Amino acid sequence: MISPDMTVAEVLRKKPAAKRVLFKYGICDCCGGNVKIKDAAEFRGLKVEDLIREIEEV
Repeated sequence: MISPDMTVAEVLRKKPAAKRVLFKYGICDCCGGNVKIKDAAEFRGLKVEDLIREIEEV
């Protein structure tokens, strides 16, 4: 399960297929992927719940 407090790097380690969803929204693993999913979603104007749901579906 993906949580909002996981970093981008943690999500990609747990679910490598999430990369295409994250990149679709301009969320990358640059700088070591140390940004939390909730912060990345907020920065891109996304609801974190929707982003996590889409990641879980891949």
